[in-house]
Amino acid sequence: MQRTLILCIATVFILLCFSCTETVEGDWTGTLNVQGTKLPVNFHIVTSGDTYKTTMDVPSQGAKDIQATNTTFQNNELTITVKNMQMQYKGVFGGDVISGTFTQRGNSFPLDFTRMTKDVISKTRPQDPKAPYPYLSEEIKFTNNNANNIELAGTLTLPENVEQPPVVILISGDGGQDRDAAMFGHRPFLVLSDFLTRNGIGVLRVDDRGVGDSKGSQRGITLKEIATDVEAAFSFLQSRTDINDEQIGVLGHSDGGYVAQIVASRNDNIDFTILLGSPGEPFEGSKVHPKEYLSKIKCPVLALNGDKDVIRNAKTHLPAIETVLKESGNTDVTAMELENINHFFQTTTERGSIRAVSSIDETYAPKVLDIIKNWITSKTKQ
Repeated sequence: MQRTLILCIATVFILLCFSCTETVEGDWTGTLNVQGTKLPVNFHIVTSGDTYKTTMDVPSQGAKDIQATNTTFQNNELTITVKNMQMQYKGVFGGDVISGTFTQRGNSFPLDFTRMTKDVISKTRPQDPKAPYPYLSEEIKFTNNNANNIELAGTLTLPENVEQPPVVILISGDGGQDRDAAMFGHRPFLVLSDFLTRNGIGVLRVDDRGVGDSKGSQRGITLKEIATDVEAAFSFLQSRTDINDEQIGVLGHSDGGYVAQIVASRNDNIDFTILLGSPGEPFEGSKVHPKEYLSKIKCPVLALNGDKDVIRNAKTHLPAIETVLKESGNTDVTAMELENINHFFQTTTERGSIRAVSSIDETYAPKVLDIIKNWITSKTKQ
């Protein structure tokens, strides 16, 4: 009888201890296999009472702390939804493993997760700046009155000891990106803003709609609608007294360059425009030929393309941009094809796939940073 009682107590103790560890809360990592491309995905699940909250990282794309819209966990079944990305994960919890399916925009893939170990850390790049910064950095918010008063959030960096500096607004490429334009383990807008601000140029970088701290949604959004967000950023800067409101420019990368074209074409107060790997010919996602906007831009324009760009062929798009601008009467146009530079403005000798971007430690080629800095300085000097 005593032996039976001891066994019962031991069994209960073991079950209780097991149930203590049987929680979905914690840090999980898995690898999504999409047509041979392996994409690590991390979930960080926390609880608050009976409520579950999740953030998601995609390290190889530089995406971090993506807020899940909804997380449910019932009867060992886990469902995580991120509406802005049209993504859902459904899995079955089994202690140290979650087995399930990842679905995005109608495409489904098997995806299993295991608990992350302490040695799984985020990778930093050599050019990533580290605090404290030798300049002013302010978290800001403003609203787009032309889009249901959506609140947008970003970071404004201003050089110290420079009275009313010029400021450039950074515009990311296609798809919702955070203020650092984080992708493939790089944060190019963070590197660019740090470099420019250290050299006397203010920078405003903003989370896209529905990303980071910005409200709204990416679902169904058009490039023309994104342009209204940039115009709201421009109005916000014009309202400040600590910058030169007559020296505010825009810089757009990839499809963001098309957005910059829209903004500069209909806002005469834009002081300068920079187009990086931007379209000069029609492309998927554009309803209006770029020439319709380029022909209306009267401010100074800097257009850069890399000869290793596999997305915007420099031989096609760069001459088209330059030709339309000059034929429309713009007398201040600088167009440069850069040797051994890819679409993301990294140094490379190969015309590799986009995925190769993550294998390059350099985030921004120093010569590109210098070209941008020197050009802005030459156009805004007092």
